[in-house]
Amino acid sequence: MEPVGAATQVCGQMQRAGEVQAVVGAAAGAVGAIVVAAGRGERFRPGGEASGKRPKQFWPLAGQPVLAWTLTQVARTEAIEGLVVVVPPEYCDSRAGQSGGDLAWLWQEGTAWREKLWGIVRGGANRQESVWRGLQTLPARCRWVVVQDGVRPLASPALYDRVLRAAQQMGPGGGAAIAAIPVRETLKRATATSPQGGGSAWRVQETVDRSMLWAAQTPQVVFRPWLEEAFRRAQAEGWQASDEAGLLERAGFPVQLVEGEAANIKITYRQDLSVAEALLRAEIAAEGVLPGRTELRSAVAAGGVPAVRVAGAKVAARRMRVGMGADVHRLVEGRPLILGGCAIPFDKGLAGHSDADVLTHAIIDGCLGAAGLGDIGQHFADTDSRWAKARSVDWLPQVRTWLEQAGWQVEYVDAVVWAERPKLAPYREMIQQELARGLGITPAQVSVKAKTGEGLGWVGQGEGMAAQAVVTLGPVR
Repeated sequence: MEPVGAATQVCGQMQRAGEVQAVVGAAAGAVGAIVVAAGRGERFRPGGEASGKRPKQFWPLAGQPVLAWTLTQVARTEAIEGLVVVVPPEYCDSRAGQSGGDLAWLWQEGTAWREKLWGIVRGGANRQESVWRGLQTLPARCRWVVVQDGVRPLASPALYDRVLRAAQQMGPGGGAAIAAIPVRETLKRATATSPQGGGSAWRVQETVDRSMLWAAQTPQVVFRPWLEEAFRRAQAEGWQASDEAGLLERAGFPVQLVEGEAANIKITYRQDLSVAEALLRAEIAAEGVLPGRTELRSAVAAGGVPAVRVAGAKVAARRMRVGMGADVHRLVEGRPLILGGCAIPFDKGLAGHSDADVLTHAIIDGCLGAAGLGDIGQHFADTDSRWAKARSVDWLPQVRTWLEQAGWQVEYVDAVVWAERPKLAPYREMIQQELARGLGITPAQVSVKAKTGEGLGWVGQGEGMAAQAVVTLGPVR
């Protein structure tokens, strides 16, 4: 943990506490929130396998990232006037106060939290350091600090209010309170044994009296001077605690318990997403809509990631979506012919800003259309120098990421290339393999057909090529 008073990184730029205002605008208010989303989810194993590089807080839940649901509920709490989000270091870049492309949706205008978002902070090596970094970026005027796990998306605004009120009512000298629920299961203390045949096992030693035991949740609310003093003591004496209440206890500060909510689950394992979605749907069934919650819309932020809007809309049951894409390019001399990422021997190539891969362009358009994420021109504009002479097939992994962030994955692609010449049948298998690789699916999920113009029109006269694609999406599993 950095020494007390040291600067903390706000996504690539060094800022001292209070100076974050220069990055994200004026910050005001007596209550500020730190949303801790810097973990890497080592226990999160989607589908029984390693989750790869994407932390659980960015996995889709009912159509949007888990973190988006959490931020919405924090922002809906009127007493909280602003918040900072602490994210994994690799999700920050060098732009002042801005997150990297993968998190550009955090800054999208019109979300429930955008007006309250004070900054995005580079996380530390552990939770304690991440909270400390977030604390340093809160404006000095924030006298009360709300700490919330980014992977507790279902905590209600009423719970935030109850915990805050309990902390503030402890007395004029400060206060602290946390959400917690009484332990309901019977608890056993066990000892490790070594059974015959090797391995390990656990044997019950005794049953633990649960009558005085509570399971801690977040939010946790603390009078800021108390929390800062606890951090100073922890740094000086080498403490590590699993939550803020643990630091306060060690420093001698009293902590009030407030009964939490059973629905306020923490997303730890893959199956927790299913539980959380079921709870969301139960709330929808009870209320019809989720006032103030958010959902992905059919628009795209400038960085090419799904935008998020405030809506009182229902979270639709996700079955399947179908999108259609199309593209045309003129044939010219002096250009290679690229179709589906593969070089096809021919005396002409397709004209365009990138490699003019008409087939890949149609498939991308179909993917984006099915997910309601706009079209290829919004993401890979032919006026953007970054895409000059680019291999279009290299865009497919990014498109796949956007689909997953929106809760979708490609199930099947059926495409047609209209070209008088050359004959594409000898290259079809190679093309299907290349497209499948980019989309993260099997070649059996990609069908590419070729048709001629029978000598009719500009295709039949060999002036250009066209492609059409139908893309089927299913929910991320």
